[in-house]
Amino acid sequence: MAPGALEQKQMISSSTKSQLSLALNRNNIHGNPTSEDAVITHQYTQIDSFPLIKTHWDIKSDNYMFKRKFNDLNLTQEVMLPENVMNIFLSAESLNSENPDYVIKNSLNNIKYVIHIFRRQEKRTTRESKFITGLLEQLFVHSENMCMDVIECGGLEIILEECRSRDTTTLQNCARALANLSLFGGAKIHKLMIHHHAHIWLFTLAFNADDSVKYYALLTAAVLATDKDIKAAMDNCDTLNLIDPFIATHFTADFDRIARMIGRCQGEDCRWLQRLVPVLSCDRREAHTMAAFHFSVKVGLQSQCLRSRIAETFRTIGAIVPLKNLAGSLNNVTSELAAKALWCIGEQVPRSLSQEVPRWTVNDVLQWAKSVGFGECVESLAENQINGDLLLKLTEKCLKIHVGLYNGIMRKRFTRELHKLKQLADYSCKDPTNLNSFLQSIGPEFSVYTYSMLNAGIDYDSISSLTDDRLAYECGIKNSIHRSIILNSIKGER
Repeated sequence: MAPGALEQKQMISSSTKSQLSLALNRNNIHGNPTSEDAVITHQYTQIDSFPLIKTHWDIKSDNYMFKRKFNDLNLTQEVMLPENVMNIFLSAESLNSENPDYVIKNSLNNIKYVIHIFRRQEKRTTRESKFITGLLEQLFVHSENMCMDVIECGGLEIILEECRSRDTTTLQNCARALANLSLFGGAKIHKLMIHHHAHIWLFTLAFNADDSVKYYALLTAAVLATDKDIKAAMDNCDTLNLIDPFIATHFTADFDRIARMIGRCQGEDCRWLQRLVPVLSCDRREAHTMAAFHFSVKVGLQSQCLRSRIAETFRTIGAIVPLKNLAGSLNNVTSELAAKALWCIGEQVPRSLSQEVPRWTVNDVLQWAKSVGFGECVESLAENQINGDLLLKLTEKCLKIHVGLYNGIMRKRFTRELHKLKQLADYSCKDPTNLNSFLQSIGPEFSVYTYSMLNAGIDYDSISSLTDDRLAYECGIKNSIHRSIILNSIKGER
């Protein structure tokens, strides 16, 4: 018997010992028992804290319940007492770290049985849907192995089927279940979610009228966006693009409204939040903005006396550093959300960087490098006195020779972050004719060429004289398709 199982056995035994007599009749489940449909008396006993069902002589095999063609899951719920399965699981939450695993492992057969019966139902009542989705929400917050076990017996299919429901509580359970599954499931489970089109349902849930359903659908999308193996699927489903509008309408909402929106999230403890920390450092801005919003709300909803406890939790799970990196980012919304979370727990909020990148000092560049995950480059950047002007001129060759990034993958990562910076930068101090606005009108990705074109002596007033050779050799635009698009856009301006 596992450590502490005896005490656990006594706790569960005292709350679950009961007798239930059910009269089963083909036509009326509440009718009098016949010779064929005799009274079934269920006595709960405890063997290693696992409830076993003992029946009278008329139960002829373990498959008796399956052979009975129940048309209503309510009867199955009474016989199996699934509420007791849920109660046993919930009681495990308050036990030590070893006992919950023991209880849940030994309750898994009952849980799988309930899931199996539910899947056999042709028609499901709202009560049944609420029950099963609530149960699955709890199971998906336990461990990756539990998530996989439940998926294998059809748990994920049930959640996605119930996403068609019109019942708000059921949809809230579904959204939270998917959030838990994305956090506690690994890469293999993320692929299974995509295989079963969970990301498509997230897009649908994100348009639900209920704020809580929207919230957890978007949070799930943010978590899945951190998995590189499913990046293409997440990019194509457009759910991440709904995060900015959602935050814009909820950022200034009062705490009561936010509390109703978040609702309960079973298992949102240190373990739950810890799995959300990597999202704070992911490449997709919408995703780490959503994570920053969650951490900001999490601490904002607490009373002042509880914030010290939240602060300790944030330090334990390693959330402080990524929050500080985001607080110093160029995106105003992300920066403000992260800064709010830090301020509420008494942490020093780093200075927000100006968007006028050409005027950055060396210290500004070092702060930016740290915020995008290149702290190892700080020393070489400082030695070479790389300020904002020089940063915008860096090429991959310069990164290798002067910054010391010899690893090709690291150079590509740095270049990608630099491209993002160039898109966000404010060039007005060097761009009086607003060349950047013209390039942005072509597409946001074209604004990365603004500074190189300005340094080549080209502004908006002189673009009519541009040739393909000038764009390629003087401006350093290597992409021939981009050069062609720019030249065609210039012709359209004439």
